[in-house]
Amino acid sequence: MTLEEQLDIIRKICEEDDTFPPMAYCFVRDSVHKALDNIAKTKREIVFDNDEPPDIKGADLCRFFRDTLITRFGPCAIDVLDTWNIKQTSDFGKIVYKLISVEILGKSENDSIEDFDDVYDFTEAFVMPYKQGAGRGI
Repeated sequence: MTLEEQLDIIRKICEEDDTFPPMAYCFVRDSVHKALDNIAKTKREIVFDNDEPPDIKGADLCRFFRDTLITRFGPCAIDVLDTWNIKQTSDFGKIVYKLISVEILGKSENDSIEDFDDVYDFTEAFVMPYKQGAGRGI
């Protein structure tokens, strides 16, 4: 499926259900692909059966999303998430599983949407590091 076809599908998803905007879906899609690429680069010597990409767990994806958001947006990451209506890690799971349902992403039989539940608290992950740093003159 081409990128343009994927974007058309994401637009249709958002027309039917406006819970999350297209940018949230694009961020998740791009981040999942980047996470899988990082794993593949790290483990180049491993040959994957049937050229299947490595499996990555929901909790690991949530941590990758967190790190990517902090790198890209710094202290504004929490505001970006708010704009995207992403309030907790289970929202990442909802987006991932919607992308799975339209075959933009894949999953293994061991994956579950519950893997995304309560991975971390958004205030602790995106707000507290900057509040603590402010007290130290950073």
